[in-house]
Amino acid sequence: MAQHWNLFFPAYLIWDGWGHISEGQELPSHGLEFGAAQPLLTSTDRRKSAVPAADFGYSATVEVVFRSDKACLIDFGLIAVGKPGLLPNEAGLPTT
Repeated sequence: MAQHWNLFFPAYLIWDGWGHISEGQELPSHGLEFGAAQPLLTSTDRRKSAVPAADFGYSATVEVVFRSDKACLIDFGLIAVGKPGLLPNEAGLPTT
């Protein structure tokens, strides 16, 4: 998995006068939010991965670690939060 992540940072935070943030700067993260450009699919592959894609994105195979009617958490080497509707209905928590 990636040792260095190339994550999207909204441009308005650079352009709105925050002089201390610049393009290419490494920023500490206190949390990540995920979204999806295409509908997410379920997989039988249990290996977590994240492969760089266009526009600061990643193609990822993840583990769902939490899901409720208000939020979900996924793990792909980093933990990210998202809206539960992003996950396919059949995507659930791992079984032991």
